[in-house]
Parts: sequence; C-alpha cells; structure tokens
Amino acid sequence: MPDGEITAVGKHGKLTGKDIRLSYPVRVLSTGSLLNPTDVRVKLRDAYDYFVANGKIEA
Repeated sequence: MPDGEITAVGKHGKLTGKDIRLSYPVRVLSTGSLLNPTDVRVKLRDAYDYFVANGKIEA
C-alpha cells in the first residue's frame, strides 16, 4: 500500500483511499470551550483500539 493510503473494512466491504471516514461515539471532558487534552488522548486511543479489535483498521 502506498504511503498516505489507508484501508478500512466496513459493512460494504474493504475501502482503500486517502480519505476514509470512520465514526466512534464519544464524550470528551471540557473546561469552558477547551477540551481536556488528557481525556482527548484517552478517547482517541479507545477509538483506535476499538477499530483495530473489530478489524476496521490494521495496526
């Protein structure tokens, strides 16, 4: 696979390209209008782990 391309597996099969959108529901802690950086990092890691565990992306 060339640099910059990603592959994802979805309900309609395998997709490869430079712009693939995956969604993962999450709530991030915030203070006023600022997001909590530690919570953002944890939630992004959770989403990544979820997609890898479910075969949506390769690690």
